[in-house]
Amino acid sequence: MPPKLSVGKGDAIITVLPPALRFWEKLGLGPKSGEKDGTVFVLFADDGEQHRQLEVANWLASVCNAYEVCSYTFLLTGILMV
Repeated sequence: MPPKLSVGKGDAIITVLPPALRFWEKLGLGPKSGEKDGTVFVLFADDGEQHRQLEVANWLASVCNAYEVCSYTFLLTGILMV
């Protein structure tokens, strides 16, 4: 028997099979314990050129956007250079 996952749909918690996750947005699914805000950081080696910092910032922005699109809620971004 395939495993089942518990996810949120509106105010309810439903159980779905893994293939249903492909339709996350279409089905209006969300985390089963509700929305979670967070702050994320990327730690990376600075090579002294602006392009790496820009690439990292763009990547992190796309991760945050995907988080919001999936109805998880909001992520704030932070970047640390070492």
